[in-house]
Amino acid sequence: MQKQFQVLLAAALFVLFLCERPMACTTFVFKDDSGNLIFGKNLDYSAGSAHVTVNKRNVSKTSRIASPEVATSWTSKFGSVTFDMLGKEFAQGGMNEAGLVIESLLVPQGKYAEKDDRPGLIMQQWVQYHMDNSATVADVVASDAAVRMSFLYPRVVHFLVADRLGNVAVIEFIDGKMRHYTGKDLPFPVLTNSPYEASAAFARDNPGEAKAPFDGNPFENSLPRFARANKMVRDWKGSGDPVAYAYSILTDTRLDGDKWGSRWSIVYDIKNMMIHYKTATNQNTRTVDMKVFDYACDSEALFIDIESPVKGKADFSVYSTQANKDLIEKSFNSIPGLRDIASAERDARAAYPDSVRCAGKPTQ
Repeated sequence: MQKQFQVLLAAALFVLFLCERPMACTTFVFKDDSGNLIFGKNLDYSAGSAHVTVNKRNVSKTSRIASPEVATSWTSKFGSVTFDMLGKEFAQGGMNEAGLVIESLLVPQGKYAEKDDRPGLIMQQWVQYHMDNSATVADVVASDAAVRMSFLYPRVVHFLVADRLGNVAVIEFIDGKMRHYTGKDLPFPVLTNSPYEASAAFARDNPGEAKAPFDGNPFENSLPRFARANKMVRDWKGSGDPVAYAYSILTDTRLDGDKWGSRWSIVYDIKNMMIHYKTATNQNTRTVDMKVFDYACDSEALFIDIESPVKGKADFSVYSTQANKDLIEKSFNSIPGLRDIASAERDARAAYPDSVRCAGKPTQ
């Protein structure tokens, strides 16, 4: 029976990952007048349903993965706020209470490592793993010795990462190995949907390149978007409202259209632990103050629909399996490749967060 379950789970996960439509994005980092990092992100996609989720520290988890990968377990060290499109514990990006920010972007080129002694995590759980365990860019880089991106995940992604200490990194997977760019190897703190070295070369050769708005295939305009975002980052004078300036970059690099439109625009103010975001259907800026939440594992788990207004903690709702299932149904039904995923797989993903526990006692 257990073997049959593993086979069914492997088949369901393979279909799920294979059908998942790739996401295009623009991300960047710059410093405000006090040296604080401001991190911007556009999500360019065909759908935009999501929950903004408050995740807890001291929670024991076991990854959800299919054979031949082997699951791994950990206990979260940090609380976080994440953007979850495909269910709780499957984060697209976010910030933790240590001030680490991770955002994911599709890149057509690249290759993950084959199966080895390290456990593999699919992309969204790789992000959540670092929200739970990593305080700095250095921690994320060092984790490659312990875990890896699973070869079962068919979409190659790369990441822009920043921390409260002022460090920034691009992390890519090339020829089966993690490659990271930091410090002098990262002259442009920007990332779109092309490999970093190609993007940096294009920006050097085209310092004034790119016109807004962008439309069409995001992989054809990835390099101009990189150059445009890079120019605006370099043009920042260090005065004025940095959040407003970050939104001006996001506006000038946004994609228009139904197939590839900018669904979310997020600005992380890392030092002040503030997250600002807009959506395509609600252009009012919502602000989440991470400092107001209780991240103790036995406190109530909270979330809010990404389209809802936010004035404070009171606007967040208590998490439930049904709310998670409603999100999964909405997202799966709005993404062409996921519409045919069976209800059993949807239900299993919706129930997955019920398997996590406060270390030493059940969660409420």
